[in-house]
Amino acid sequence: MSGEDKGHWFTGSGMLHGIRLRRGRAAWYRNRWVRTRELEGHPFVRRDFTIDLTATPASTHVIRHAGTVLALCEVGLPYRVTPSLETVGPYDFGGRLKTAMTAHPKEDPATGELHLFGTGFAPPCLTYHRITAEGLLLDSRPIDVPGPTMMHDFAIGGCRRCRP
Repeated sequence: MSGEDKGHWFTGSGMLHGIRLRRGRAAWYRNRWVRTRELEGHPFVRRDFTIDLTATPASTHVIRHAGTVLALCEVGLPYRVTPSLETVGPYDFGGRLKTAMTAHPKEDPATGELHLFGTGFAPPCLTYHRITAEGLLLDSRPIDVPGPTMMHDFAIGGCRRCRP
């Protein structure tokens, strides 16, 4: 339930706050819960010990890429929301994203591509993904690591505009 104490601030449900600016003034302010499956009471770990990547809080970060606004967390799929903060639903890039998505993807300023990773509890425990400037998940590559890895953030280097 929204507003309930989950025992740790990392696990609380995501609430977005928005301000629409027009001609230098606030036209509106609003806040909305991200209506995730977790908020509806679905467990992240099912009874058969499989993971529901849509049952997450979507409570860590918000980005806009390729005209799509996404609410993110570390362990599941992002949630698409409208610019007015209404929840559209889980977003898997047309069925192509099969892993969790980091809460802190990076956009290459030269190409507009979005770089991100997904972590998991079972192999592949780390997967790198690349999304085009138009929002197409173009590439997913497993990265060999010895076991489950918690990566909160990362940096990318070597972008064309960043080089001297």
